[in-house]
Amino acid sequence: MERTKRIGRDHIPYVCIENAKVQAFTAPIVQHPIGYRGGPILSGADLEPFRHHRGNMVIDHFSSEISPTNFIPGDLIYAGPIYDHFGHFMAEMIHRILPARSLGLKHKFLFVGARGHTAHATYEGLPQHIQDILSFLGLSAEDVVIALDDVVIERLHLVPQASQHHGDPADWYLDLLDAHSNEVLDRLYGEVARPKRLYVSRARQSLEGAAGRDVS
Repeated sequence: MERTKRIGRDHIPYVCIENAKVQAFTAPIVQHPIGYRGGPILSGADLEPFRHHRGNMVIDHFSSEISPTNFIPGDLIYAGPIYDHFGHFMAEMIHRILPARSLGLKHKFLFVGARGHTAHATYEGLPQHIQDILSFLGLSAEDVVIALDDVVIERLHLVPQASQHHGDPADWYLDLLDAHSNEVLDRLYGEVARPKRLYVSRARQSLEGAAGRDVS
């Protein structure tokens, strides 16, 4: 496994790993206190910033012995897990997208789901609220690749989570979110006056923010 590393704008850590092994998640993806079982197989202290964090601690783990038979050529950016639950998806699964784009990375994003969870096999099959969130961040079906089984990526680009559950985002990321959100809202509702602060609510989402009973 070859890797190259540099520091991008705003001191955003960045790494590109060649022939990167990625393990599909074991359902349920969010399971306290076990943690996340799957994702890119990243070993060594220098790669810890790119793993999944919660409360400033690494909470993912994986098998280093997997032998994936699926190979995806070319370049992908790791986005994170794909998960139905509105709150978790907002809190800890979308915060690599804007940092990667701010570094000028223009490749498609790789989302990793639970092994065999075919409801998430395609972008069109994702719950509408997940599609809406990704659309707000500038992604469409053409920008998203979903893996539900172990896979090797020819070149996988990674940036850290810029925000995490039970953790505080950096000021630079808040600035990035602010700039992006204002640009999108201006484009959609430029003629409508809005307050200084807007809050995202799950009030209209069924089952406490999930799209259905199976949120694996």
